[in-house]
Amino acid sequence: MLLLAHAQAHAQNGVAVGKPKVYDNRSLTLMLQELNARLQNTIAVDQTALNKALGLTQGFERQDSLQSISVAGAIPASPASATPAVPTLPASSLPTVAAAPAYAPTFGQSAGDLLADQVQLTYQIFNLRMLLERSLSDRLIDHKARRQAVISLNVSLDPTRQSRDSAAYVEITVKSEHGRRPVSLVAMMPQEKTYNSVALRNKATAFNGAAVAKIFSVQYSGQRSQQTFFLFRDSDTLALEAMRAGKQPNDSVTFGWEFRPVLGQRSVQSGTRQMFAVISLPANDDPANVAEEWLHVSARTFWRPYDHKSLTTTTGRRSWNPFAAPVPEAIEADLGPVSVPSTSDMQRDLGPKVAHILWTPTSNTNGVAQIDGENFFAGTTITLGATTYNGANDGLTIKSDQTMILNTPVSNVALGNGVVNGRYGRAARLVHDAPVLADGLLLSSQVEPHGMQYSTVILYLSRRNGTPYHQSELAALTPPVVLLNGLPVSGVTPVTEQANGGKAQAAVSV
Repeated sequence: MLLLAHAQAHAQNGVAVGKPKVYDNRSLTLMLQELNARLQNTIAVDQTALNKALGLTQGFERQDSLQSISVAGAIPASPASATPAVPTLPASSLPTVAAAPAYAPTFGQSAGDLLADQVQLTYQIFNLRMLLERSLSDRLIDHKARRQAVISLNVSLDPTRQSRDSAAYVEITVKSEHGRRPVSLVAMMPQEKTYNSVALRNKATAFNGAAVAKIFSVQYSGQRSQQTFFLFRDSDTLALEAMRAGKQPNDSVTFGWEFRPVLGQRSVQSGTRQMFAVISLPANDDPANVAEEWLHVSARTFWRPYDHKSLTTTTGRRSWNPFAAPVPEAIEADLGPVSVPSTSDMQRDLGPKVAHILWTPTSNTNGVAQIDGENFFAGTTITLGATTYNGANDGLTIKSDQTMILNTPVSNVALGNGVVNGRYGRAARLVHDAPVLADGLLLSSQVEPHGMQYSTVILYLSRRNGTPYHQSELAALTPPVVLLNGLPVSGVTPVTEQANGGKAQAAVSV
């Protein structure tokens, strides 16, 4: 057992890919449409900036050449010495530099170059919008809408010592279980993750020397320095799509991501990344096609040596260090099949469903309705009467996927029917499940005055088939909503049994 665990530990290379998950393609489409709408309002050509760029100076160059030559002859020998003295060169001074011209230019990018940059940015926005619209080959198959899926993959990176100065690669291969036609890669997210980095390089050289001869001396000194400062983009994550090899099946597509060390680090940052890929399946999304489609997903993880100075990778050993150990070996894993349901099945299974409504009046004009059911996801709204409730600001609170609380005026409950508008499927009707509201009938009413201002109104109810209600049946009945001259009435007492024409009938006292 210990040997097996040891072998499994050494089989890992520091890169792991979790089981694929399928997300709702419609949710992604709504977010992409929102992004596309924002891009439509993005104007890259700035006329004000172009006008300011007219007349600017793009460059200025000045060169000064200074030379100084000093010649000194040999000093005649003195009577005490037969050898002439070696001359000593005085310190030479450079000529005075001419004064700089009074012209003070304003530097900036030319209007033509600025326009070219803005047009190029506009083209990039057009390119992104075309990607968001998606190609016709990814949206249609056999003259019908093509089924699509958003696959999520959790990539965990835990680099080992051998993976220093290396980039991690994750290759994902997706193919259809049926093998009829190839799947299509629509988009990958993220496509790129970058950091803005700054590089500063200094280089300086100096030389100083002297030579002495019998009749003259030479002295030279020089200095040269160079400084480079620039801004560059350091890529942490890159999306890649592999070319189909000759032996690769036609019903599969291979793509993946590369993770590089950034910001001067020697290793890839540890942690989990959540990656997404949009896949078009070789099946239509017609409402009549309710069959599940299956995708088979496999992964291959490996490392490649990475040179952070040149921002390049290589295969095998590190070319700049032939004595270094090789990178960890590649590992292939079968992530198993994943099911992609049809849109009609997803809409039906995730649509809102109302099971029970509990209505409680809280004042003369307002009340609270507790709605129990299924699939009350974020974004669910309720339309009741002439009002649409969107969230807590207007009285709707989604407590869970199975319960909602609605604060609403009594008039909305009494004067109109309501519906629950969910994220998926059709709207569900707000229909109370109490039988008195389903088949109740008002037989007669009775008014009992109490003084000059107040009266008690008794409403006698029965089923439409003539069978009376009994108090035991109506003990759990929600207090009914009663309108008098179109206005809600408060103070409705519990339902009781009273005699009406010799027969026991259910009565409501108001």
